[in-house]
Parts: sequence; structure tokens; C-alpha cells
Amino acid sequence: MILKNIILFFFLFPILSLYPENDYNYDLELWQHIQRIGESSFQVYTKNNGGTITDYNNWDVIIQKTFQKLTESSGKEAFPIRYAIVNNDDFNAFSFPGGQFIVYKGTLVEIDNYIQKMANDKSKNCWFCSYNLFSKDTKINKGEYREGMMAAILAHELSHYYNQHSFKSIKKLISLQKDKGDQIKTELKKISYDREDELDADRSGILLLQKARYKTDWMIVVLKILNEIRQSSLAEDSNQIPFFESHPTPHKRLAELEGKGSDFHKWAAQMEIAYANIQYGRNLEESRNIIKNSIIKYKNNPEFLKAYAICMHKIWEATASLNDLKLKSIINIPTFRDEMLYNAGKKGSKKTPGKIGDYNKALRAYKNALMYNTDPSFLSNYSVLLAYSEKKVNVDKAIQLAEKVHKETEKAKELTIQLENNLGVVYYISGYDPYTKKAYLHFQRIASNLDENLISLYNSDERDTREYAKGLMSSILKKQALDPTYVNEDFTPILNLALIENGMRNSKKAKKISEHYLFDYDSQSEWAVHLSHISNVKPPNKLKSNNNLFANGVKIGDPIQKLLQNWGKANQIEIVGTTEVWYYGKLNSEILIKDGLIAEIFLNGEKSPKVNEVFGVGENRDIIEAVLGKKFKRETRYFNYYQNGNASIIYNKNKAKQIILYK
Repeated sequence: MILKNIILFFFLFPILSLYPENDYNYDLELWQHIQRIGESSFQVYTKNNGGTITDYNNWDVIIQKTFQKLTESSGKEAFPIRYAIVNNDDFNAFSFPGGQFIVYKGTLVEIDNYIQKMANDKSKNCWFCSYNLFSKDTKINKGEYREGMMAAILAHELSHYYNQHSFKSIKKLISLQKDKGDQIKTELKKISYDREDELDADRSGILLLQKARYKTDWMIVVLKILNEIRQSSLAEDSNQIPFFESHPTPHKRLAELEGKGSDFHKWAAQMEIAYANIQYGRNLEESRNIIKNSIIKYKNNPEFLKAYAICMHKIWEATASLNDLKLKSIINIPTFRDEMLYNAGKKGSKKTPGKIGDYNKALRAYKNALMYNTDPSFLSNYSVLLAYSEKKVNVDKAIQLAEKVHKETEKAKELTIQLENNLGVVYYISGYDPYTKKAYLHFQRIASNLDENLISLYNSDERDTREYAKGLMSSILKKQALDPTYVNEDFTPILNLALIENGMRNSKKAKKISEHYLFDYDSQSEWAVHLSHISNVKPPNKLKSNNNLFANGVKIGDPIQKLLQNWGKANQIEIVGTTEVWYYGKLNSEILIKDGLIAEIFLNGEKSPKVNEVFGVGENRDIIEAVLGKKFKRETRYFNYYQNGNASIIYNKNKAKQIILYK
């Protein structure tokens, strides 16, 4: 929630109303709002992200010349271009909807490095040199190559501006709000819109390059540089999932553009999606076929054999009920990256759950891949599959393998939550009495350690920590929208301890830990629903929509069109960072607008509209709580209600002094 006094910390840009009352062009109003925010965002961004650099390494003349050639030949109406070189070492550039552009210093450094690399490669055999971009002279024209690559980058960013992508994307999101889609689905849809816009900007950028008489191969070269940077990033973090990235991967972008090597990029883009689908248990049959064809093409590739085995594991797992699986294992697969192509007691009776045919196919796939793969995560996955076998020899092998992996990684200080969790799963699934008890003690230990850390994370008073926790929960909900069985790795051992407690029929303990898990960690996944069923603990209701509170016909999340229809034009508009405050003097109220939608409503006096036409400023607390409920959290002077909608209220002698509705 943005409280009123925060406004004092930002530069304010007052804008007076110029429109007759109730005579509005709503698209124009939205576009002007977006442009005003774009200007403010540009100023805030350059100030807060490393500051600007004046003419870094003589790049200004190149950037200005390139902008001029691209815009003058575009056939579009001229506009005053503003750009800034930001002191950031990443490879990035982007535009604001008002026609302001950002180029990171790291982009300029990377371009110069590649030009130098090409100059040093006298054989001209590097991929960079395979494009028809260079003169016959052996001497490198550094200015020409600088300008060509910058032209590709700026053509892409100008296309975002010319095509009004920000405006169109926000209009689509507003239409989703009208359909009352939930927040997570809206966020996923926004990512989809962003990716569509990026591909459109590539295609439009090619046309801008052609009109300005630049060679279009410059766009291919820049995207290949971007792909090299991405591949380096994937080597450091192998869990990047393209479903949640606002930009399509470089392979996807290169596949969309006609050029040398496009077939390879189409295949690589398919593999990226197949790996991501396997991670989230989606489209497994299709993914299996893509991986299988790749194994035929690149015979005995260790990484592809591994992916095929994990895919078959998940296909079998999907045929078994959660009740039969008993515990939640963590079956990981890394994000696809290019280097994968080149690097290549007394036992009672037991029945393997799910379809035995799919189970045996998964076992065979693992055995084929084990000839080439021995990494701990893959071996841990294999041990879990073996533990579900009806054959004692396989179960014994599962325990030995899981313990060996655990011991070796612990010694090397490379033990992960996945390996810890899966060892406990293997113990429990084996069905051997001593190992069942061992699993219980094992999960007690790791769940206790995780629980202590997670509780301190969520209860932290540090703003950065709270924001991280909030972002983590948002990420979990997005992933569950793709895979209903998804459970965060940090939560999984706690879930499994609750499942074991219920299996032991220890009703008091089982109920206590089930409540703890369902109320504090996860109530949405299919595993949470399963836990609720076996424990008879009713999970908390899904978060209620904030849209049940309204004032003068508008509520949080409504578009500015509805605000203008019900409240009219504001007396004054002030820009606060990336948000606008619309002031309504006669109503003694303020509305915060973000991305064309109402973000917060401030009701500051007795002339302000009443909430739900029932209570307003000056109303007694008991009447207010009859609507909002009595549940609230106290923050300084504010009573933050959340039971029947989000409202923050300041009281003076039990009468409302200020009311804020927020998301």
C-alpha cells in the first residue's frame, strides 16, 4: 500500500484538467496517462539505476546518427528523441512509451568486444564473420560495425514505440480485468503479450533497417551475441524457465527471422520448450517425441537421454494417484542450453502404482542414460523411481544409490534439498520397517531446519526480505497455474513430514502439522488438496478478491474509463514515480492510477464517497467492522482490514478519519 506521506519523497509533476466535464476520448486519456508515466519513469530510472554517462567511449555520435537515419527513413511522424546511456554492465536496451530510450553501458562494451574479436580473427572463420556484412578490405571499419549493430538494437526499440506496444498491452490487460480473471492468470497473460511484442518488434525492426539501407543481417548478429550471453547465464543458473520470461529466448527470435542457421534455431527453440514442459509436467507426450527425435539425430547424447528418462518418469508418475505415490519427490531437469548438444526389516507385499508399462519404459530410459550420466540430481531421480518397484533387488538398489549420493554430496558440501528430500522418499517408499522410521526422523530434521528459516523469512521486518518472500509466493502461484502438482522445493520436506504423520495415524500431530503446512505454506497445489483430504483439515479459502469494496461506483482494478464515467476528470494530476495521483477536490479524495488501472482510493474527508454506500469518513468503528469484519493488522496509526476486502483506516476516538482502499 502506498500511503499518502510517501508522495513527499518523489518529484511531482502537476497537470491541470483541459477537458470539458464528461467529454472524453478514453483511448486518448489512457495514451496520455501512459506517456506521462513514461516520461516520469525515464527520469526515475536513470536516477536510480547507476546514473547516466555522457558520451561513453565516443558512442554518442554513433547513436545520434543511427537514430536520425532510422527515424527519417521510417515514414513515421517525427518526434523529439531522448536517450540515456546508463552505467550498468548488463547487455540491455529498452524504450519508454513516451519516446525515451535507455542503452546500458554493458551493451556498448559487448559490441566493442565482439568487433575486436573479429578484428583479431584473421582467418575470418568465426560465426560473426560468416555474414555478408564486411567490406573486402582486411582492415576493420570499427565505426561501420558499431553503427550496424546499434542500428539493429535501436530499430527494435523504435518499433516498440511506433507500434505502441505499451498502450496495446495495457488495453489487453484492462480487458482481462473486465473478465474478472485472477491475478496470476493475468500476470501470465501479460508475459505472453510481452513476448508477442518482442517478436513483432524484431520483424518491424527488420523493415526499419531495410528502409534506412542497413543490412538486415545486423539483427541476426545482435541476437547471436544475445544468445551467447544467455548461454553463459544458463551455465551459472540452470533453472531459468522460458514460460516466465518477458522476452522470447534468442533461439525463438532467431527462428522467427529468415537467416543462416534458422533450422538449428527452430530446433533449439523447440528443445527449450520441451525441457520446460518436462520440468512442469505439461505436454509430456509431445515433449517425449521431440526429445526422442533429437536422440535419433544426435545419437546417444547424454543430456538428451537424461531428459528422455525424466520425461518417461513423469509420464509414469502421472498415471499413479497421489495416495499411491505417498510422498512428493523432487524430479528436476535443468533448462535446455546449447552446450548440451556438444557435451555431450521385513518387507510386505508391494505393488508398483500407476501403469506398469509406462513404469518399465521409464526404467529402461534411465538405464540407457546412466551409461553417460552420473550427476547427483539424475541419480537421485533414478533412486526414487527404483524405490517404487515391486522387485526387492530394485528397492535395495534404490536405498544404496540414494544413500551413496547423499553421502558423497554431503562430503563435497554439495548437498541440496532435492537430494535430502528424495533420500527420505526412498526410505519411506521402500516399505521396510526400519527405513520407514528412518524416513520419519529424516524428514523431522530437515523440515525443522527449513521451517525455522522460512518462518524467519516471512516474519522479517526488513523490507527487502519481505519483498523477496512476497515475490516467492507470487512465483509459486504462477508455477502452480502451469503445473497443479507443483510444490516449492523448500516446502516439500515439510509436506512430506505431514503426509507421513497422517500415514502413522498420529491424529494430534498430524492435524497440527497439516494445519501448519496448509495455512502457512501451500493450500493451492493438488498435493495440498490431497493432504487436506487425508487429514480432514480444511484449507484456508483462496484469497478473496479485493474488488468487493467500491466508492462512488469504482473499485480497485477498474480502468480509468470507468473512473472518468463515475467521477469525472480530476482537478489535478500529479506523477509520483511510476504512478499517477488524480485529485478530486470536491470529493476530498485521491485515486492512484498505475498502468491505466485504479491501484488505491484515498477517502480523506466527510465529503468523500461512502464505501459500498454504507460507511465513510466520520463513521463509527462498529458500523465499519460490520462490513469489513473484525480481522485487521495494526501498522502505526493504520488498521489494515483484510477479512472482507482490503481497507486501511485511521481512527480518531473510534471514528474513521481516513479510509484507504487498496489491492
